[in-house]
Amino acid sequence: MPIYEYECRGCGHQFEFLLLPSNPAAPACPACKGQELERRISMFAVSSDGTRQQALNDGRKRAAGAKREKAHADAASAAAPAARTFCAVAMPRSMAAIASVSVAFTAPA
Repeated sequence: MPIYEYECRGCGHQFEFLLLPSNPAAPACPACKGQELERRISMFAVSSDGTRQQALNDGRKRAAGAKREKAHADAASAAAPAARTFCAVAMPRSMAAIASVSVAFTAPA
């Protein structure tokens, strides 16, 4: 059961149509219901044990590369020192003579 690609000459809409042996009637455009259609040339695909194995190997290589990049990013973020933010604490005037206090916060890892 082939799937054909069509283009409507009236509105330019492109669509696919499954041609069943039980219903060999020509399709109509789903957009404008026109009957003036042009069959388009479709790409075909080949699948064999070799192509499936090659696709599986390519997928494994991509997954391994992504895993390496993630490990590298994790190692780089672990090696970087934790960022610190300093914040001054406001004190009443009566305590200003004592000293100004700063509090350090360390970002959680």
